[in-house]
Amino acid sequence: MIVIRQCKYCGAKYNAEQRYLDRGQGLFCSISCSSSYHQAIKPKPEPNVFCALCQTPFYLNNSKQKNSRSGLFFCTRDHKDLAQRIGGIEAIMPPHYSDGMFINYRKLAFESLPNECAVCGWDECLEVLEVNHKDLNRSNNNVENLEILCPTHHQVFHFLDKSGRWASRSGL
Repeated sequence: MIVIRQCKYCGAKYNAEQRYLDRGQGLFCSISCSSSYHQAIKPKPEPNVFCALCQTPFYLNNSKQKNSRSGLFFCTRDHKDLAQRIGGIEAIMPPHYSDGMFINYRKLAFESLPNECAVCGWDECLEVLEVNHKDLNRSNNNVENLEILCPTHHQVFHFLDKSGRWASRSGL
């Protein structure tokens, strides 16, 4: 037997079978209305941490707090990304950002070297060009150790072994 009911969440009319009503079910017109209703009545946990970037209080469960390497918490992924950028929160920046080395060697290379790929001469979009450390030592920022490469030739450089041959990759 079919009974016309009104959804407990959205108020829409729908057909419900009597057997569901006898079991205490059939209160909602859809699963999404049921989920929304139960989510709305669920008690919200009290905020227990503050965003390290904007100081907004929010709730974070204990396991996520315990697993934080830095002890800093962020309300959104965007805030974490902003904090990790140059000029953000120093405690979570990559090591090569701490002394400004990332900015300095790129700036030095583009001021001292031709602004084109050293291999193919590509120069259509300077923002895409990358600075490579020839000796693979990121702390050696001498102009003689730097070269400007397009992304393709930068990847090829790191794929070749020191003798200039294709590096053998086991398992490939």
